Amino acid sequence: MFRREPALDIRVQQGKTSFYPLPGGRGYLEWIPIPAKATTLPPQNLALEYPMTLITNPLWEMLGGPCRCCGNFYLKKTKRRRVYCSRRCSSTATAVPSVCRKRQMVQANRVRCAQDDIGKWRKAKRSHPWKDWVSNRTGYNVKWITRAVTNGGEASCWRPVNLQEQSFVLAWPAT
Repeated sequence: MFRREPALDIRVQQGKTSFYPLPGGRGYLEWIPIPAKATTLPPQNLALEYPMTLITNPLWEMLGGPCRCCGNFYLKKTKRRRVYCSRRCSSTATAVPSVCRKRQMVQANRVRCAQDDIGKWRKAKRSHPWKDWVSNRTGYNVKWITRAVTNGGEASCWRPVNLQEQSFVLAWPAT
């Protein structure tokens, strides 16, 4: 940290570090800046004091972040590891892909069911067009069947998800 910030390194040398023991064999360090001059410090020098105060604070382990969703830093209530700052960020980051995967699985099952009925239509007497026949057997709209044929059977989802795990091949009959 000090190699990348030489100004911080110089500023840290102008301070006093105190050790305070705690019950249980632990302790903490406190860093107190000592200004070089008795005059008021410019804002840049004051800003350089804050990182050391943060690092030597006994509660520094409770600082978490950045959040995977929003990128903000946050205070943890326990010392356990967290990756999201709030329940809202957690839900946003995990629920949307989960719902999208579920929709794609439901769509794939519906397409497989329709394909099975298409195979039955080929073996049966063909008194109706295949889309009407499959629609009557499965309960799916003719519009849904047409859309599935047009889109190649893939579920439309408002957030893209990797489809390599659930790929399937469609074989629609010619109308």
